[in-house]
Amino acid sequence: MNISKKDWKLFRERLSDWQENYMEGLVKEYVNFLNDDKKPASDKFWELEKRIKEDKRHPGVIMEMSKSEVIWDIVRLIRLKVITYDDLSDFSDELQMEVKEYLSLIHISEPTRLGMISYAVFCLKKKKKKKK
Repeated sequence: MNISKKDWKLFRERLSDWQENYMEGLVKEYVNFLNDDKKPASDKFWELEKRIKEDKRHPGVIMEMSKSEVIWDIVRLIRLKVITYDDLSDFSDELQMEVKEYLSLIHISEPTRLGMISYAVFCLKKKKKKKK
């Protein structure tokens, strides 16, 4: 699918807000973790450092934008609970339908990992071959 200029512009505008909201949730989780009196400060410090190192690679924190990958980026953001499908209400019907189709190809039982999106690509290619 060739994404429209309007959808591409909207995605670029919304991504920073979506990421900011996601990071706000992370900060709250960190605060709750740090307020746990059951662990020594040194344990909390090192665990938090590890968690931040992992979280900063998450698409909810940082994402390379590519117009050709927007649909997959949106699917990934939904799957990782950075956004919901409802956050797409201002996007074109075409984009929303494409995202919905891709989401339907990803099985619920499949682990949510960035690399697992390739499984959906496989399913989509297989489905499109059957249509021909």
